[in-house]
Amino acid sequence: MNVSGLVLCLLVVDVSCTISASDKKPRQKNKSKKPALSSVVDRKLVVEAAAAADIVTENERYFKNTQVKHFPGPVLGYVTPWNSHGYSVAKTFCAKLSHVSPVWLQVRPQGDRYEVTGTHDVDRDWLDSVRRCGNASVAIVPRVLFDGWSRGALARLGAEPGEVKRLAQTLLKAARQWGFDGVVLEVWTQALGALGARGLADVVGSLARRLRSHGLLVVLVVPPARGHSPELFNREDFRALADDVDAFSLMTYDHASPQRPGANSPLPWARGCVERLAEAGDPRRAKILLGLNFYGYDYTSSGGGPIVNHQYVSLLRRHGGLLKWDDSSQEHYFEVKDGTGRHLVFYPTLYSLHKRLQLAESLGVGLSIWELGQGLDYFYDLF
Repeated sequence: MNVSGLVLCLLVVDVSCTISASDKKPRQKNKSKKPALSSVVDRKLVVEAAAAADIVTENERYFKNTQVKHFPGPVLGYVTPWNSHGYSVAKTFCAKLSHVSPVWLQVRPQGDRYEVTGTHDVDRDWLDSVRRCGNASVAIVPRVLFDGWSRGALARLGAEPGEVKRLAQTLLKAARQWGFDGVVLEVWTQALGALGARGLADVVGSLARRLRSHGLLVVLVVPPARGHSPELFNREDFRALADDVDAFSLMTYDHASPQRPGANSPLPWARGCVERLAEAGDPRRAKILLGLNFYGYDYTSSGGGPIVNHQYVSLLRRHGGLLKWDDSSQEHYFEVKDGTGRHLVFYPTLYSLHKRLQLAESLGVGLSIWELGQGLDYFYDLF
């Protein structure tokens, strides 16, 4: 691919900020869309030679029988309160999901106790709708972000076993109050510097065991391998926690950088991230949820940033031709020029997702989608 001449000043952003809370809008009902009578496979849209016109025309037309599930393993989908379409997607395609994780909650130290915040975003009617969806049995496991913790507070959590018990009781109380089936803990990257890998594994393991003893599911968000030495989360960490948690949400995306624009999640890299954590034949590998990005990146000469479905379709309308396929990363991309300059655009396609679902199945792992509502509606025909 030719990316010369691009002077990129895009800031690296965490995937959880792909759409920020400042973009939050009141939830609105989506305009009605007429589902298709056949799937994207039968319509021969899952092809390497992906055409921009086909994506623009077909992306909202998903197969009418949304209760058909193809992927054999667990699928966790994240939903954010600032992306209203994700709520609709979770209800429509709930039969294809094993877990839904609303990004609602934070847990913070408050003096000598702990407090769960963000409950103002909890939507009981929506939760009931997801749970009633068809014959699906969907676990609601909100993400809990460890937010506003000082190094001292984290150190106390690692040094005093009573603190872990108190934290577990706080999370358990919130789960019971709102009827959650478990939690997704986002704590590893936040606390690693203060506690170290072994200390943090002890804290997470103790916390997870306490929550699971009360029937709650526990999913741990973990960073992917990025060539650091040592890695932020490695095989030793995985083995230390594999018996204590129900699943690991592996963040295999955001591989590219402003200095090195390119594929968001190259397939060989994603494979390697799984294989580094658990060797073939290890039954605990099934607890890994391979991360799938349902957003893309628009790199420009004057900046750029993450893009979601409607922004991608708008750029495709200007492009109009065939997308380019990068065989090494197994991702599509295209370049387009407009009044603002030149764009280099990476975003998932049916074919690139098909390759990743094949990879996950061959590795014996599940999937975690960041995030529902950012992708194209017909993506879910593949799941």
